[in-house]
Amino acid sequence: MSFAFGFTSDDISDDEVDIDQRQPTKTENEASAILAAVELITPSFVDLSDILSSLRNIRITFDEYVTPGGITVYRRQVYDIKHQIMVEEDDVSSNAIHDILMGTSDELDLKKNVYEGGFKLWECSYDLVDAVLRYSESGEFNSLKCYLELGCGTSLPTCYLLSKLLSSSAESSIKKVIISDFNLEVLRLVSIPNIIISWAMTLSPEELSTVEDKNIPLNNDELILTPALLSKFQEQLEIKNIELLLVHGSWGAKFCDLLIPQQPDFILTSETIYSLESLPIVLEILLLLLENKPAYLALVAAKEYYFGVGGSIVEFMQKLLYKKPSSMAVDTIGNNLGQLKRDIVRMAPAK
Repeated sequence: MSFAFGFTSDDISDDEVDIDQRQPTKTENEASAILAAVELITPSFVDLSDILSSLRNIRITFDEYVTPGGITVYRRQVYDIKHQIMVEEDDVSSNAIHDILMGTSDELDLKKNVYEGGFKLWECSYDLVDAVLRYSESGEFNSLKCYLELGCGTSLPTCYLLSKLLSSSAESSIKKVIISDFNLEVLRLVSIPNIIISWAMTLSPEELSTVEDKNIPLNNDELILTPALLSKFQEQLEIKNIELLLVHGSWGAKFCDLLIPQQPDFILTSETIYSLESLPIVLEILLLLLENKPAYLALVAAKEYYFGVGGSIVEFMQKLLYKKPSSMAVDTIGNNLGQLKRDIVRMAPAK
């Protein structure tokens, strides 16, 4: 997501920093990233029914991916999204997001103040999928009630979590699932289709055949989002008493005003601290949303360094350890995954 701030963050060197002894700067004492953020797109909730209506009878082609932990996840093909856009542009006007999507693959990374990389699959999201599995097996979020993926994009962690919740016979404490992205078209064309694909893959072939069009042959990597399939998805949410909420727009004070009443206590975010602009606001949003909660869990997945833009796990940890309440425990649990050294920062109540 994109922001403009009235302050700058201190750059850090590659040398090891003694975080506990570091003195806060005047900028850190005085500035609030949330209040300083410029609202580029007014944040708002998006009606799930409207999103599903726009996807009715769309043929979806998807890929399978395997996480480092061996979990199979699914993602809609980019060329498939482009095809939908080309068809729709006969009826609706093109917009800046469509233009980016139809451009080169390099343009899918991000375009400042316009598009924040939601069509691209960022590898740290795999690490969060594996983390969700570990925490679900350990029962460490059994008491948590509201899940939020901040800056969701392809939303693979949410896809995996929600497919587990909907396919399990056990009752879950999580009754509200929220996904947020800067761009509405990312939610419509990527996030929700990926969620539906992941859930549909938990159905037996017999169940799936009852909600697909028997007159249209499909490959194993295809789905048609028939009215029957979309209705079954909504019915399953109702049966499990899970509310799926969608939020799009800029991060800032109004964004927090929307989310605070929802009381999120299980928050995931992947590769949103990549720059010195985004990092402080992600930090403040997390601290604000988790404030005064007796139980919570937040996982921030990122690369150790984002060369050229200034974001890093080290910078995030420095600011977090300075600003966090004494009741919060902070550590890293990723163990420098991969060649680019990915990691996960964990925020939870101190024991």
